[in-house]
Amino acid sequence: MFISIGPSPSTHTELFTARHDGHVKLWERQPQGSWTTAADVDCMGGKCIYSMKCLDHRRVIVGGLGPITVCHLSTSTSSPTLIRFQSPTSLSSCLGLTLNRTLDVCYTCWRDGTILVYDINTAQAVRQFKGHEGWAYCVDVASQGNYFWTGGWDDETVACWDARDPALVGRHTFDSGVFSLSCSPGGDLVAVGLGSLFSGDIQLIDQRTQTIMPSFGGKHKRAVLSLKFADSGNFLVSTSYDRSVRGWKFPAGTPIFQTKEEAWVFSCDHVLIFFKNATN
Repeated sequence: MFISIGPSPSTHTELFTARHDGHVKLWERQPQGSWTTAADVDCMGGKCIYSMKCLDHRRVIVGGLGPITVCHLSTSTSSPTLIRFQSPTSLSSCLGLTLNRTLDVCYTCWRDGTILVYDINTAQAVRQFKGHEGWAYCVDVASQGNYFWTGGWDDETVACWDARDPALVGRHTFDSGVFSLSCSPGGDLVAVGLGSLFSGDIQLIDQRTQTIMPSFGGKHKRAVLSLKFADSGNFLVSTSYDRSVRGWKFPAGTPIFQTKEEAWVFSCDHVLIFFKNATN
């Protein structure tokens, strides 16, 4: 299951979840604290969803085995308003996507290594280029918005791109596949989730010097599927194929909490704000 929380962090009254069958649920928090389903719709025509981001309190953008789709969920009808983005027929699946700060540009990674950049207002691709050999697995945008980062599973590299060209700024090679990325709120560091069937490491890249830093120290028993910084930049959460969700003090890498789930947690987005507030 993929999880993304609605864009009102001060209230936390809405929550989106996506399933492998293409369905997205909109949850609403009730005054007594419980969560109820407000809408449950098929946004991907029954095909698997790999990635999802919130646009506002009723719209999400999803990617997976179907075309990139903006889905407007309504609590009054089971039929959502869908906007399908155009993509080359040769591209079989979108493995990861993210948004810029103004929510009008979407960066997407595809199974053949292609990177597509979309204008959300027109639903058209405005840039297309080869980013990786094999699977381009994950993508994130630096906090300033001038650069974005992509990770390759097959070629075991992380690439930094100038969002205005886009031109390659730097490429870094690791010793295992890249499953996840998260840019720090301060814009100085990128956390990289690596791994295989038997190990999962978290490494750091200095965005300013374009160098790999000494080991962060965070580890899982299997590949690190997702990473997310807290808004403060003081905490980092990671999820893994080992079915654990872990919290780390940043940048020290000191473990803070660990939970074990019944299934793989493929993604986390804005979940940290609950933990951050509780810690403060």
